[in-house]
Amino acid sequence: MAKERAQFFSQAEQELLMEGYAEFESLIKTTGNTSKSAKARRVGWQKVADKLNAATTGPTRTWEQVKVKYKNILQNGSL
Repeated sequence: MAKERAQFFSQAEQELLMEGYAEFESLIKTTGNTSKSAKARRVGWQKVADKLNAATTGPTRTWEQVKVKYKNILQNGSL
């Protein structure tokens, strides 16, 4: 069974993602390689995803999708 492609992020979703990242940046940038710091980073991304999902009527995004999209935005240098 093939994995179905997720819908594209709208411009508004991308802007909310960047705002959410700025809000929870301290959690997301927790340093260290312990399970505690990894959990803190996951919690930070989950909070960004929750904020994004609450503000939009589009598809529900997971914290993993939000994290990948953020990294893609940084790589491509545009919203």
